[in-house]
Amino acid sequence: MPKRCLNGNGLLLRENRVDWANITSTQTYNDICYIDAKLDATGKVTGKISYNKKSYAAYLLRNELTDKNDIEEYYSDKVKRNPGLKLISKSIQNADSIQLPVKLSFDFELDNAGMVNDNLIYIIPELIDKTTENPFKSKKREYPVDFAFPFDETYILNLKLPDGYKVEEKPENFALKLPNNDASFNYTLSVQNGNLIQLNYKLAVKKTIFVPSEYDALREFYTLLLKKLDEQIVLKKI
Repeated sequence: MPKRCLNGNGLLLRENRVDWANITSTQTYNDICYIDAKLDATGKVTGKISYNKKSYAAYLLRNELTDKNDIEEYYSDKVKRNPGLKLISKSIQNADSIQLPVKLSFDFELDNAGMVNDNLIYIIPELIDKTTENPFKSKKREYPVDFAFPFDETYILNLKLPDGYKVEEKPENFALKLPNNDASFNYTLSVQNGNLIQLNYKLAVKKTIFVPSEYDALREFYTLLLKKLDEQIVLKKI
């Protein structure tokens, strides 16, 4: 059902009676982003991005593509949202097959992904489509927060380091969850063979409606999540 209709109950009109029908979504927004890339000594990253969008993630993307004049406008908007990004090649599958996940892939270059300072490089491992602001800015909330549907977002990064550099500092692994596991965030970062950074984080919100008494905890959850995603990796020249 359209997102605007997912408000808990709908009025079901039959010939001889009227009933309330539960229209809470049983489908999940499911989005996986996978990046396989290499960082060079100037701070530039090159590689490939792949997305696998299922259920409402695919539905909303299809709606977005319908609203655009053509697919190139979608690509152009993505570049505008990510300064320094250049899409070298682009592929999309199943855009018109509503029962299948939408799959996108790009070969890309990202200038100034890392900040170079003498013999150090600083880089935030969330390379693309960074979330920079807490969506819950107000300190108080009088009405429920309605996410419309549960969602599950996964980000996987394999980033090869430039020759002659090692990891000096990196973010610690981190886990966060709300009571009853209504929302959870898991962040795992490791260094393999001294020259490959692997990051896997997953954000899952299982509950669609948070009442005002739960707002403070939800707001703090996002505050801590964004703080973790903003942490940098520090590389040092050997």
